[in-house]
Amino acid sequence: MALNNDTPWPSVADAKLRVLNIQRKLHQWSKADSERRFDDLYNLVCDRTTLLVSATGTDDAGALFRLLKPFAEHRVNMTRIESRPSRKRKWDYVFFIDVEGHVSDAPLSEALASLEKHASLFKILGSYPRAVL
Repeated sequence: MALNNDTPWPSVADAKLRVLNIQRKLHQWSKADSERRFDDLYNLVCDRTTLLVSATGTDDAGALFRLLKPFAEHRVNMTRIESRPSRKRKWDYVFFIDVEGHVSDAPLSEALASLEKHASLFKILGSYPRAVL
């Protein structure tokens, strides 16, 4: 599609051709593709994942920092953290952590793989849709 060299604006025929090309591309998306893309977008925006983690020696300085560092490195937003005493020994804690995203999302799965290396206890309790208020 060439522009008319005499005028700075494309001709009406050129504009119609562009519109037809855009319409053709839009119709090439199948229904399954659009549903898959919507599901991917929904998972990225609307899911949360809950974890149960603990580190050996949680009474050491920086133990919690070492557990949370992979989230910062992979830019995963943490929405909640709760600590509970573990029943193994005194001053040993487990942490319930909620993060944004689905387990299958690339940034979160990479952060979880890194976190698993540092944690003595690592369980994914599940991914679920975020509550919309």
